[in-house]
Amino acid sequence: MDMRGDEDELKYQVIYGHANSPNYYGDIVRGLFVAADVIILLALPFFYPRLHVPVIVPVTGVIISGLAAGLTSARFKWTLGANTLISVVALALLEYCALMNYRSPSMSTVYLFLNQVLVLLYFFALYYSVQTLRKWMK
Repeated sequence: MDMRGDEDELKYQVIYGHANSPNYYGDIVRGLFVAADVIILLALPFFYPRLHVPVIVPVTGVIISGLAAGLTSARFKWTLGANTLISVVALALLEYCALMNYRSPSMSTVYLFLNQVLVLLYFFALYYSVQTLRKWMK
C-alpha cells in the first residue's frame, strides 16, 4: 500500500475510532438492544398485568435502550460505558420479573420464556459491551 493509503486509513481510524477493530462489538450490542426492544414492545400489551414493576419502567427502558443503540459508536467512547450500564440494569430487572413470575401461583410459561429470552439478549449485550469497553479502556 502506498503512503497516501496509509494516511487515509490513519485518518479514518482517528475520526471513527477504530470501528473496524476486531475488538469493537458496538454493532452487535446495537443489534441486541434493538431485538430486545422489539420483543418488549410486541409483548408489553399482552403481559403488562403480570409486570412486577410499574408499566413506565419497561417503556422508559425501551426508550433509553433505543437511544443507546442509536448513539452507539466507537467515536463516542462514553456510549460504550452507557451500553454496559444499560445491559446490567435491564438484565437485573428482567431476571427479577422472571423470578417473581416463576414464584407466582398463576405462573405464565410464555411470560417466563419471553423474559428469559430478553435476559439472554441483555446478557450477551453485557458481554460484548464489556469486551469492547475493556479494549477501549487501555
